[in-house]
Amino acid sequence: MEANDFDERTMAMLLPTQYVSQIASVAVLLVILHTMKRFMSKRRSRLPPSPPGLPIIGHLHLTKKSNHRALRDLADKYGPIMTVRLGAVRAVIVSSSAMAKVILKTQDHVFGSRAQCTALGILFGYQNSDVVMGAMGERWRFLRKICAQELFSPKRVELSTETRRREMLSTVEHLFEAGRDGDAVQLDINLREMGCNIITQELFARSFYNQRNTNAKASLEAEDFSQMSRDFSELGGMVLYECIPFLRRFDLDGSQARMRSLFFRYDRFLNNIIEEHRQEDASQSTTAKDFVDVLLQLQKDNNRLLTDDCIKGVLMDMLIAGVDTSMSTVVWALTELMRHPETYRKAQQELDLIVGRDRLVQESDFVHLKYLQAVLKETFRLHPVVPLMIPHESLSATNVGGYDIPEKTRVIINVYALGRDPSVWKNPLDFDPERFVDSPMDVKGQDFDLIPFGSGRRICAGINLALVVVSMTAAQLLHSCEFSLPAGMKPLDIDVEEVVGESAPKLNPLQLLVRPRLPLHVYREAGLDL
Repeated sequence: MEANDFDERTMAMLLPTQYVSQIASVAVLLVILHTMKRFMSKRRSRLPPSPPGLPIIGHLHLTKKSNHRALRDLADKYGPIMTVRLGAVRAVIVSSSAMAKVILKTQDHVFGSRAQCTALGILFGYQNSDVVMGAMGERWRFLRKICAQELFSPKRVELSTETRRREMLSTVEHLFEAGRDGDAVQLDINLREMGCNIITQELFARSFYNQRNTNAKASLEAEDFSQMSRDFSELGGMVLYECIPFLRRFDLDGSQARMRSLFFRYDRFLNNIIEEHRQEDASQSTTAKDFVDVLLQLQKDNNRLLTDDCIKGVLMDMLIAGVDTSMSTVVWALTELMRHPETYRKAQQELDLIVGRDRLVQESDFVHLKYLQAVLKETFRLHPVVPLMIPHESLSATNVGGYDIPEKTRVIINVYALGRDPSVWKNPLDFDPERFVDSPMDVKGQDFDLIPFGSGRRICAGINLALVVVSMTAAQLLHSCEFSLPAGMKPLDIDVEEVVGESAPKLNPLQLLVRPRLPLHVYREAGLDL
């Protein structure tokens, strides 16, 4: 081998090394430039302020037990719009009515989507083919239209007036019977069962509680439904793997397995309901008796959008959202009235003045009961049943209050904090219905200081029915029943502790003495057996 051949071969081997070195140098330069670009981008962008966090868990340690209370306290320090990281979940928390208005009204088109939660995805297991968690699109708009025009329209709500009246009077009769010997009656359970009966009568013309029948099958069905409702209340809150996803595969607490089991039980239950309605002879009546009838009639012309899964998803929404929330508000109203005897007497005096004592209150009376309306508004303000709204999600990057909100950011409105904002409410921790007397403010989503049902395109679909049920239940109880405290108990001995979870009903049962308040003939004329 000649020397020249060696040099040429050596050079041929060295050239690729030089190229690699050059390529590596260029790659390092690109990485540096990309890092600098990201750094400068972060410097230029202005995200909402955030408390100092910890690795992996972020700000989970700051939320402690009661998320809405902890987040309100953080907002006092970091402002009405802030960023928190709950494990892997980054969320923007909104704690002022001005910021809530931007999210829910001004930029409703940007924040109209739902953040997909794993736990709710299992429990509402119909591929988001429902109203509450459904993604924005043709199907979701169709379902919202059905809810507004067919299920919860004022006309439809009026058609079921007698059903609600019957269930309420049955509950009043049961309360009198339970308290006949001077025993304290647990209001929470009785009102929850009544609320459940009202919503299931609306949905599929069936009651599950206080049924005096000897049908073994019906009794077993009622017990199974009751157990499903209790199970959902226990499983409905945020679970740890929602925040730390890698724990999901382990299901350490068994919650995923229980959620799937609960979903399959609900699914089987709803399938049976739908098939029973299909088997009924529709030619017997031209008027739909209940919501399932309405949905099945609409399905005939809209099978593509209104599948069986959609029907079950809508029914699931109504069962879960409609049972606990309304009656929890009534329990909170009674709790505060018993803690404030003068307010309680004033509400009853108004009922006596407007309705009198020779007949029972009717739904048409409520428009004239201004003070009772104020009592309920104050209850919604001080005790929102869902203190943190179901999370919204931004469809695109935007700016709110001078801060940059990236695309697909989870946004949570702290309704609890809105109702306790000292810049809006005088003495915000006091229960004071007088603040709403002669006030035009309502709870229908236009006054952003008071939005217990939400606002914008994601406002609660069943708001019309919910307001009628809450209002009439409170009026009927206060007019028909005389409530008093058990012996030795003082008004402020009644606690106001909340359940920790997605909803915040009263933690400890409200137990009161109950007796008839009106002349006996009024109850007997209404069909009550006293």
